[in-house]
Amino acid sequence: MDKEKGGESVELIAKIKDENLLFNLIHELGSTFYKPLGRNRYLVVYFSGTRFTIFEGKLSEEKRKLLEQIAWKVDSIEIDEINQTVKIVQKGGREDEG
Repeated sequence: MDKEKGGESVELIAKIKDENLLFNLIHELGSTFYKPLGRNRYLVVYFSGTRFTIFEGKLSEEKRKLLEQIAWKVDSIEIDEINQTVKIVQKGGREDEG
């Protein structure tokens, strides 16, 4: 899979529900966005050059606190799998919270 030898690069696209796997895939070089869904459930998307991760599920208190520190809270996440696009809408920033 070496580009110099004519191979193609590999891209990871993950749809997951395991919070531990989510935090193993998140890296500081990518961008992470989350939307609370209620009842301790979250929709999280992570982008980097070779990774696109979608998490939807419950988070433990520890993982929730970590997510709030490393990711951007948004009001809307719309995933269009046909056109391979994700729309993020944020009405207010971190300064507006609290």
